[in-house]
Amino acid sequence: SAFYNVAPENKLRVIAPDVGGGFGSKIYIYPEEIICLWASKKTGVPVKWVADRTESFLTDAHGRDHVSTVEMAFDKDNRIT
Repeated sequence: SAFYNVAPENKLRVIAPDVGGGFGSKIYIYPEEIICLWASKKTGVPVKWVADRTESFLTDAHGRDHVSTVEMAFDKDNRIT
């Protein structure tokens, strides 16, 4: 919080329920989280960010700004080989 100059840590309330495994994607601070802090501070009401599975695949640390090249092979019945 102090790093992003949004609010002092003693003024933040973070709710972190048990969300299960995530393969490390929850250890990073994402821009969306900072925007939520800023919006909550500006409006004076709680702000919640919810990403669906597709959004998470595109924006989480393991997928953000990655470009991949993939080749696949198929047999005559269009099954991946």
